[in-house]
Amino acid sequence: MGNEIRIRCTGNRLVDIGDLVDFQGRLKELSNESAGMLRAIIAKHGFCFPVVVWKHQGINYFIDGHQRIAVVREMINHGWTIGPIPVSDIEADNKKEAARLLLAGNSSFGEITGQGLYEFSELHEITPPEIADLLQTPEIDLEEFHLEFFTDEPVPEPGSHHVEFEAKDKKEIVCPNCGTVIE
Repeated sequence: MGNEIRIRCTGNRLVDIGDLVDFQGRLKELSNESAGMLRAIIAKHGFCFPVVVWKHQGINYFIDGHQRIAVVREMINHGWTIGPIPVSDIEADNKKEAARLLLAGNSSFGEITGQGLYEFSELHEITPPEIADLLQTPEIDLEEFHLEFFTDEPVPEPGSHHVEFEAKDKKEIVCPNCGTVIE
């Protein structure tokens, strides 16, 4: 038997994962590497943010949280369990308005900078390996960031921060940096 994914957030209601219907389709892709990193984060930290749902004619269309739901469903297929998912409902008059809100919710108006990330990591005592395990963004090349702000510390090797998790009857090690599963 696998592990249980901890729910570490609240929403305005709970929905069984099987009752969540994808609204986004193929708008965004999730690479195997990114899925592996997200799987490791969820295995270690739990399910930490509610899914945004547009409930229309009794159907729970989720418009935010697609990658998390896809990874959790994959984890369930490998023996993990999870309770009902916390959701936060949005209001939309129709499908087109819900689609517009999905696009607006996927917009990024702020940008992570190297200096800002460094100050944040110092303020909250987050180490370079923790940053590498938790943050994936096109804005920051983590190797360059590491060399610029942490030159006196060795650059973490890809795959050096493995996270264990149970998958049915076997134990797997997943590299959150590259998503590699080592059996």
